[in-house]
Parts: sequence; structure tokens; C-alpha cells
Amino acid sequence: MRASEDAVISTEARGEVIFPPDSAAITVSAEASEDWSGDALSKVNRIISDIKTMLFREYSIHEDDIETAPAVLFSSGEEDDRWKGKTFSARQSIRIMLHDTERTGPVYTGLSRLSGIEIGTPVLIRKAAEPFLDEARRKAVKEAVRKAGIIAEAAGVKIKGIKSIKEVECGTSAAGGKLKASADIKIVFELI
Repeated sequence: MRASEDAVISTEARGEVIFPPDSAAITVSAEASEDWSGDALSKVNRIISDIKTMLFREYSIHEDDIETAPAVLFSSGEEDDRWKGKTFSARQSIRIMLHDTERTGPVYTGLSRLSGIEIGTPVLIRKAAEPFLDEARRKAVKEAVRKAGIIAEAAGVKIKGIKSIKEVECGTSAAGGKLKASADIKIVFELI
């Protein structure tokens, strides 16, 4: 059977590749409130310093692997009197880079023993994810071509060639201690 001149088959497919992270990051924040701004800043600086000391002593995490954000100072209380009834709060955070992802759990557990801090969910990182995204793209294209072949065969027509290819979406996500590269591809095939 011959297809009409403008007949096409359009397929969409997803390719996925699971790959390991090569590092992880944990963000930790500390906040302190006092009657004087200098006291709040000193307190939050002491908390952050204690965290850094613990990370170095217990986990051998070097200062170069800790990114410290500037402290932020804010106040609360009555607006009509400059100092009376005011409380000053300081907040500061650090980002800890772990180059061995096996250490993420122990470091997170160690941080969770400390009081007065907030610990963010660890973020898995892969510095060079592009090769895995490329493999996901290849898988998606192969699957779209396979689907089109099945559809053409079932319809009794033949594929002439590709009319267009569109990458619908491509990216990485994390789950279960692994990273996933995925690519969604749409291909339109011309028919004979």
C-alpha cells in the first residue's frame, strides 16, 4: 500500500540512563537571636565555627570544601522606639562539598546531632553529566524509530525518511542515591 503524499508517522520516546554521582553537597544554616546585633552575629559566627571544627576533626573535611555565605542581620520589635523591645537575629549558612558520596550519610548524621541548626537535603552532583544525557538521547531516538517501524508495518506502509526531530525535554534528576539522565524526543517520519 502506498501512503498519500503528505502522510507521516509521528512518534515520541524517552531514553533514560542511570549513573552515579561523583560528589554531594549539604547546606547547613544557623540562626541566633539576641538583644544586641553584635551579640547575635557573634553567636551565629561561633555556631558556624563549631560546625566547621567538627567537620574537620570528625570527617577530615578541609576548609576549601566549605563555602561560607555572608551573615545576614535582621531585627524585629516595635518600630516607634529605635532600640526598646527589639531583638536582633543573625543567620548564616555553609555549603559542604563531599567528594566521596559514601560519606554523605555519616556527615549528615553527625550534623543532625547538633542543635540550633537547619540541615538541607543532600544534593547529588555529577560534574560531567553530558555523556549520560547524550546516551539518553540516543536511546530515545532508537525507541522512536522502533515504534515508527512497528506502526508503519501494521499500517502496511513504508517509511521514506525523517521529516523532523525535536528534543522535547532533556535533563537530570536524583533518586535513591543515583542520578538519572532522561531525554524526550519527537520524530516525524515521511512515508512512501
